[in-house]
Amino acid sequence: MNIALYEESRLLVDMIVSGLKHQGHNIAHFNSKDIEDQNILYSEYQTHLISDRSRKFDHRELIDTIRDRDQQSYIILITSRSSWQERVRAIRSGVDDMIEHPFPMEELIARIEKANVKPISDNPKNYQIGGAKLDTENRCMILGEKTIDLRRKEYGIIEYLARNKDRTVSRSELMDHVWDYRRMTSSNTVDVHISNLRKKLGNREMIKTVHGFGYKLQSSADQLDDLESEQQINEEQISIIS
Repeated sequence: MNIALYEESRLLVDMIVSGLKHQGHNIAHFNSKDIEDQNILYSEYQTHLISDRSRKFDHRELIDTIRDRDQQSYIILITSRSSWQERVRAIRSGVDDMIEHPFPMEELIARIEKANVKPISDNPKNYQIGGAKLDTENRCMILGEKTIDLRRKEYGIIEYLARNKDRTVSRSELMDHVWDYRRMTSSNTVDVHISNLRKKLGNREMIKTVHGFGYKLQSSADQLDDLESEQQINEEQISIIS
């Protein structure tokens, strides 16, 4: 696997490069000058390890640059910040995973390997979701003539909801399936990704919030029923006021 590392600490760079090379990965290290010179071919790497600990480059700008050029690569943020507010900001910036420094090399290796495993599945290539189609082969949503690229976690969420479209999926179940770990994942993390998905799809009703529990995908008929119910409630409230 081709991996890019963006870090200034020589000690940490040596540890990561040595550990990943020992596992058979190809790893390239880039410092602030490489980033500033803009000579990096980001699309050549399946995984990007980005540190937020350096003052010599802005990790948020780097994440934006990578996402602009490659939606499908996997970004792991190496962070020394552990507050939930910082985690939410990182998720919104486009990272797929985070690892707190200091960390054992075995944990980083496990996260990288888990992120890039393609599960063997007998699931259909496409799911019809209301007026949209989820293309599981290309990992994107199709709305009419428009193709919407999805980040890995966004795809993982909506694909799991599509496979379980006849029931409500809890937040904890989504965390177990999409993240496969709990230590740095909270219900806020899931909610942020759902919010981003709704914005991309331009349809808040497609993913229904079941308050206090989780989420459920809705067909066009379900969405219409909800709108009619909401309209009826509003009319009843107006009638009471009158």
